[in-house]
Amino acid sequence: MTKTEIALDKAINEWMAAQFGRQAKNDVIATPIVRKAIDVDDEGRAVTGVITSEIVDRDGEVVMVKGLDVEQFNKNPVVLFMHDAKAVIGRSIWLKAQRRQGVNRILAKTKFADTDIANEVFELIKGDFLRGFSIGLSHHGMELKDVTPADVRKNPDSNPAT
Repeated sequence: MTKTEIALDKAINEWMAAQFGRQAKNDVIATPIVRKAIDVDDEGRAVTGVITSEIVDRDGEVVMVKGLDVEQFNKNPVVLFMHDAKAVIGRSIWLKAQRRQGVNRILAKTKFADTDIANEVFELIKGDFLRGFSIGLSHHGMELKDVTPADVRKNPDSNPAT
């Protein structure tokens, strides 16, 4: 992103915080999207799903796929549970931009660790009880900080991704 784009993004984030009273926690803004997993690989303990798309969320924001900075995330692609840094449940194998039905979106494939919490989350996703994915963004830009399964419905794009 250019300096102008970063400054504009920062100004927009500050305006959104003032308008909606939203506070960033640990310099990360969570933007959940609820979707049914596209693919669950039982044997490989992996899930593929949509982690964000270019639609207006409940905070009035749109995450632009082309503007998302994933460079640092890709160096350490941990997947957390509910944005909790103490609850690492896996790692992102890949992120892919895709356009479907006129909407840009990002798919992610997550490999789950062999821990109690990761096993529980994997089973909840597999059973279609936990359908949400969320991304954590830097408060001062469009840097992807984390990807997480989440239960919060913030993004109205909640139809199963098929």
